[in-house]
Amino acid sequence: MLHPKIHELSHDGKRGKTFSYWYCHNGQKVRSERFKDRLVMMVELQKLLPTFGGDYQTHSTTMTADQVRHAELCLMFARQHSIGSIYEALTFYTKHHKAAVEGPKLSEAQTRFLNDKKLKVVSGRTILEYEAHFRTMREVLGKDFPTGTMTEEKAREYLGRWQAKSLLTFSHRRRTMAAFFQWLVNRKELPSNPLSGIPNPNNNGALSRGRIPELYSVDEAAALLKAARRGSLLPFFVMSLFSGMRTEEIQRLEQQGGWAKINFETGRIAVDGKKGLRVVVMNPTLRAWLTKLQKKKPAFYVPNHWQLFKDLKRSVLSAERAALPNLGRHAYITYSLALPGASYAQVSRNCGNSETIIKRHYEGHATAAQAKAFFRLLPGLRN
Repeated sequence: MLHPKIHELSHDGKRGKTFSYWYCHNGQKVRSERFKDRLVMMVELQKLLPTFGGDYQTHSTTMTADQVRHAELCLMFARQHSIGSIYEALTFYTKHHKAAVEGPKLSEAQTRFLNDKKLKVVSGRTILEYEAHFRTMREVLGKDFPTGTMTEEKAREYLGRWQAKSLLTFSHRRRTMAAFFQWLVNRKELPSNPLSGIPNPNNNGALSRGRIPELYSVDEAAALLKAARRGSLLPFFVMSLFSGMRTEEIQRLEQQGGWAKINFETGRIAVDGKKGLRVVVMNPTLRAWLTKLQKKKPAFYVPNHWQLFKDLKRSVLSAERAALPNLGRHAYITYSLALPGASYAQVSRNCGNSETIIKRHYEGHATAAQAKAFFRLLPGLRN
């Protein structure tokens, strides 16, 4: 095969003279001035072909030599992989490779991610956190944002809006984003996680260490119990305030048998906890509430729990206080430790945390009088 004409400028004294060269497959260069006209040139070049080896024909083309060499490589690759048409292969590549590089659209991927998490029984609170952050991502990036185009630089720019306000919030947002993009990586929909190079400022709870946990005051707990009596959330609030169970543990309790898991003879509740099965020992306040509730055996966790939970808290607490998580569990641990003769071991077993953790975060943040008032919130009293 003959490669295309390459025009080279050769200076002869004051005048510039342009010669046309033809490149042969073996690299030999033939200047077109050797021939009288194009027809003679083609005939003469045809005679040269046998000396180059192979089955070649002469063709005139406007491509450069590099382009022709590249085309030959493509043809060779196509033959090796039984590709009949380079044009069809390039058409397919253009259509599908772009989609693969760009990744799924943000809104569609988020929906699949949330559905997957719900199937794995992630807590309702966690789902709400994901949904709230995902809404912000769509507002800022756009619902059709191609996830494959997210880079570390773009992620840093996006997260920067929270970094100046609160490092803890920044950490939560980073964690949510990292989990979402890692899910896409695990499904082989993206090649890598753009958040992997952004460190978590709250690694090992560094930002939370030494902070006083937020908890319900005795008056707030009383008001919530009173408001909960008018709806379906009273069993949940009883468990949250007086057992030390996490929200997701109360949810699993309901899913795994509910009242059947409560043994009034032994005063114990079998809990599928964060680190496996554990046993919660009822205190007198919890036993009194459960004894009253067991007549009707209402659910500890209802399907529309989180919306009802948010509405009830907002009806009693300020907007700022209502937005805080885990206040019931924090109240139980803090007030339990403040009771005279409190057992670190028993509180630790009930709430599923180590003694070191509960001493570090919860001890000394309530008085004995407050603790006694809290555990006097019995069902027979008009709270």
